[in-house]
Order: sequence, then structure tokens, then C-alpha cells
Amino acid sequence: MFEIIVEQTISAAHRLVIRTASGALATDEPNAPAQRIHGHNWRIRAALTARRLDRNGMVYDFGLAEDALAAILAPFRHRDLAALPPFAEINPTAEVLAQHVTSELSRVLRDPEGRGLRVAWVEVSETPTCRARYTP
Repeated sequence: MFEIIVEQTISAAHRLVIRTASGALATDEPNAPAQRIHGHNWRIRAALTARRLDRNGMVYDFGLAEDALAAILAPFRHRDLAALPPFAEINPTAEVLAQHVTSELSRVLRDPEGRGLRVAWVEVSETPTCRARYTP
């Protein structure tokens, strides 16, 4: 199996609705910061894999992969993720963003040679020490 990884960084804000086990809004201090609008310099990494290389010796063209990832993330740059359609009904957590990017990137990938090209995982970092990974 061959793998390539592309990366983009975006600045965006979000806020989370944190609920207790009973469904009430959490009001305790540990959850309060996440419920206020706050921003991150999100780092999004996507890994593409293929069982074999294409006729040019590549898993996928790095430039095309970077362009696809940038296009998926463009609507989120300098925006409040919680106010955007993909996240209207769900908290815009790093985990949810990773799943969304995986789905969108999978939709645009083309594998005309049938090499098993796929998105292996997407990792979203809110900070250098906090990241979430979605593996389909």
C-alpha cells in the first residue's frame, strides 16, 4: 500500500453546545470556554492510499490533492463553522470536521485505473497538541 499526505491550514472559529447526560446545557466552568465562540488555526491533513501506483508512479498528483483539499476548506476560512450548513445540526468539532472533509474528498477523487485509491484518514488539529482523526 502506498500513501501520500497533503495538508492545509485555515483560520476559523467555532462554538460548541455541550449537554449533560440529562440533555441540559452544561454550565460548569470546564465546558464554558468551548461554548463561547473561539478561534483556531486548524491544521487539516489528509492521507490518500492506493494498492499500486499510477502509470506516472504516483498515488495521486500532490497538486490535485492539495487543490481538492483547499477547495473543500475554502468556505470555512475566517468563518464561524457553527453558522455554516454542514454544521447546522451538529457541533462543529474537530471530529465532525474530519469526517466532513473525508466525505467530500472521497467524492471528488477519481481512480480511472482502478488502483483502490481512497482517503485513508483525515486528521484535524485545533492546536499543536489536540487533534482528531477520522478513518472511514
